[in-house]
Amino acid sequence: GGGLAETLTNLSNIIRRRKEIRKKSRALTAESKASATVLGLLPFPIGALLFFINPQLMSVLFDDPRGRFMLGLACLSLAVGVSVMAIIIRRSLR
Repeated sequence: GGGLAETLTNLSNIIRRRKEIRKKSRALTAESKASATVLGLLPFPIGALLFFINPQLMSVLFDDPRGRFMLGLACLSLAVGVSVMAIIIRRSLR
C-alpha cells in the first residue's frame, strides 16, 4: 500500500510541474506574439511620420520606379519576416 501512495504523490508532482511549464511557455509565447506584432506594425506609423515631416523625402518611394521597387521589396521583406516569426511561435507551442 505504501508504494501506491508514493507513486501517486510522484505523479501529482509531475502533473503540477508540467502545468507550471505550460504556463511559462504560454507567457513566453504571448511575449513573442506581442513583439512580432509591434515589429510588424511599427514601419507603418514611422513611414507616415516621415511622410508628414518631410514629404519630399518619402515621395521618392512613390514617384520613382526604383523607389516603388524598394518599397515593394521592403513590404515583401516585412511580410516574410512576420510569417517566419508566426511559424516559429506556432512551433514553440507544440
